[in-house]
Amino acid sequence: MSKLKLLAIFLAVVAIGGSIFFSLYQAEQNKLANNLPDKLFGWKFPVFKFPLPVPSEYLLAYSNIRISGVPQGLPVRLQIPTIGVDALIEDALITPDGRMDVPANSVNVAWFALGPKPGNVGSAVIGGHYGTENNIPFVFYNLNKLVVGDKIFVVNDKNETITFQVREIKLFDRNADATPVFVSTDGLPHLNLVTCEGVWNKVDDNYPSRLVIFADAVK
Repeated sequence: MSKLKLLAIFLAVVAIGGSIFFSLYQAEQNKLANNLPDKLFGWKFPVFKFPLPVPSEYLLAYSNIRISGVPQGLPVRLQIPTIGVDALIEDALITPDGRMDVPANSVNVAWFALGPKPGNVGSAVIGGHYGTENNIPFVFYNLNKLVVGDKIFVVNDKNETITFQVREIKLFDRNADATPVFVSTDGLPHLNLVTCEGVWNKVDDNYPSRLVIFADAVK
């Protein structure tokens, strides 16, 4: 058998094996997502008020760091100097139960990749974990220390930095309508940061509130 045929067979085997591995991995992730408690998922997404580009059942629901490609102005790093945040940004979609996904770990944040890019017209939303583990605070543990006027910076994959300034800070019940967080109609670029807040409720196995930092782009 020629070397060319052997190479073709080898590449075919690798392609088939990779496809099977990915399918098994995705199936396992779906199973895990359906079994995770509600506390690990983000806010219920207002699907009916924010049309999705494709049916939600076709969307991968898991946050991850995207593979590098042609720069498109996508956010890659969130910096909040006043509270010491300098975090990688993952892409977040929607979980099987209809919630904006959360970061895969406690040190990154997750941008809702179905919404506008930070700096574009509309409300870009970035979520992060609240709490501590082994006395080490999660990325948004000190988000409640921000005050009106503080600056927030988003670096995109073109190495451009977009600056935002905190306009308003609000607490929402965890089951409240999230439309004001995801949707804006004033034709301006906004950035909204979301995390949990309050005292852990052992009965509900969750934090009772969601803290939202509303910020506006500045030149």
